[in-house]
Amino acid sequence: MFSGWCREAGLPPGLSPHGLRKACGVRLAEAGCTAHEIMAVLGHLTLTEAQRYTMEANRSRMAASAMAELGQIGNEKPSTLLPRRCKLHLNRLI
Repeated sequence: MFSGWCREAGLPPGLSPHGLRKACGVRLAEAGCTAHEIMAVLGHLTLTEAQRYTMEANRSRMAASAMAELGQIGNEKPSTLLPRRCKLHLNRLI
C-alpha cells in the first residue's frame, strides 16, 4: 500500500513507512521539539526511542555553536589557540 502511494507520487523505490517516521522524528527534533512531543506525534512507547532524535539534534546544534565561536575569535593567530605541545611541534615545522 505505502509503496504504491510512493510510486504514484513519483518517489524513488525503496522508501518505507519506517524511513518516513524517522525523517519526521529528525525534523521535529531539529525544530526544537522535546522528546515527549516527538513521542506524542510518532507514537513511540518509550522515552528512549524519542530521545535518540533529540540527542542527535542537540549534538548538531552544539557542534555548529562551537564552530561559530571559533569563527568569532578572529584576529588571533591559529597557533595561539593550540596547547603548548602542539605549538612546539608547529614551530619545528615552520
